[in-house]
Amino acid sequence: MADISFESIYSNEKQAAYGLFLLWSNDFLDGFGIPSASTISLDDAYSFIQNLRTETGFFPANGGYDKASPFKKAANLYVWLHALNPFKDVPTREVFGEKLAKYPHLITTLIGFSIVKACLYGAIISRKDGSTVKLANPIRLSSHFFCDLVDASAGITPASHYKPFSLLFEALAYEANPDASYEKKF
Repeated sequence: MADISFESIYSNEKQAAYGLFLLWSNDFLDGFGIPSASTISLDDAYSFIQNLRTETGFFPANGGYDKASPFKKAANLYVWLHALNPFKDVPTREVFGEKLAKYPHLITTLIGFSIVKACLYGAIISRKDGSTVKLANPIRLSSHFFCDLVDASAGITPASHYKPFSLLFEALAYEANPDASYEKKF
């Protein structure tokens, strides 16, 4: 699979980010034996890249993209991908099983989570005291958790779901990297 990072997917070079997203998605779908040409709406995929960081530089975190935590970058990517859902084919029971195949956004969740996981692995968290910490371990999900994630990802809107998914990705990253977590106060 192609290397992907927050810097590359959020690049101001929209065509490069778009190409990387298509390449990542194609490689991912190939792994499941799904032909990507019939699956990806190119217009919706480009709209997804455009909405990650608008021409005016808007990003939904205090301080914008440059000051945003990796979790906010992950959540923004995840919710916009689901809102625009460029993957139009319905998943098949033969590939994904009866339980998951009923979700029309399953492919979007699979690809969205795979990008989030790849981008968070090795991400650097900047602390308010000026120190940094690296997320040295990838996030992982049980199959039960993944099924619930697919269910929870239905009907996502960026305005309503950005914060909850930011918190979810933060909790998952700190579960995998307990030494990176802030001190527990509550």
